[in-house]
Amino acid sequence: MSAGDGRVKDGRVKDGRVADGRAADGRAADRHPAPRLGAPPDAACAALVAGLDVVVAPPRDLARRLALGELDLALLPPQLYAAGAERFDVVPGLAAGSDGPCGFARLEARGPLAGLHRVAGPAPGAPADGHAAEALVRVLFAASGTPVEIVPFAGTPEEALAEHGARVVAGDEAQGTSAPPGAASIDLGEAWSALTGRPFVWWLWAARPGRCDRATYGRLHGARTRGRFAPGGALPAAARVRHRLGLREVAGIELFLGELARLDPALVATQVRFAPLGRGAACRPPRGPAEP
Repeated sequence: MSAGDGRVKDGRVKDGRVADGRAADGRAADRHPAPRLGAPPDAACAALVAGLDVVVAPPRDLARRLALGELDLALLPPQLYAAGAERFDVVPGLAAGSDGPCGFARLEARGPLAGLHRVAGPAPGAPADGHAAEALVRVLFAASGTPVEIVPFAGTPEEALAEHGARVVAGDEAQGTSAPPGAASIDLGEAWSALTGRPFVWWLWAARPGRCDRATYGRLHGARTRGRFAPGGALPAAARVRHRLGLREVAGIELFLGELARLDPALVATQVRFAPLGRGAACRPPRGPAEP
């Protein structure tokens, strides 16, 4: 995953700083130490980490590292934030979500959905391991009255469909492929919005308490500004990402977590707890046209 003008190397995206903490042109580094950041290998997040130095890892691994204190902040799906919400805060204003079709998370199925009991999900350690699409599929099936189990699966798409009848496809794999011949494809963002009338937030910034001050917030907000207005982009035209976390997005997160808590009693929280950034730090409603 590219981050602005950076590059991925050994699991990290570099932003031009050298090992001693000085900028590449010899200037002194910022007086505020850079936070340790983590992000998934998902192009939907690229605009949120433009120009930042981040550890790149699958979502479940990011949540583990954040809980252990190896990271200060990480882009997590809502259900992994909620699983550790007693330890994590949410950075206001910044997220990667969709309102309607998203183009980067889908359910592929061969045959009727009504008879399904198990759905193939990403294999452990895969780039999409822990993606919100897994939890969203459980919520959508439960809403239809037919709960399903997500089963980690390491085989080919054809093998997954043959064995389980359906599979979850998310992240960069979903953007770069289409469903196998004869398989139906359901956009999960569209299915959620059609069911609830709410947007869906795929990624949010989760922070360890006290690790997101106003300087860090400024870094993250600046990254989103760079990423949104950079020429070109890593996402294909079919992907529709909204990089904001407003009232409708928060309502969507809490509705999703409330429904998921009915299926997963271990879920710690169903409400969003924001990081206390101090006066003037919260993200205000955008001026001008809203994002598409």
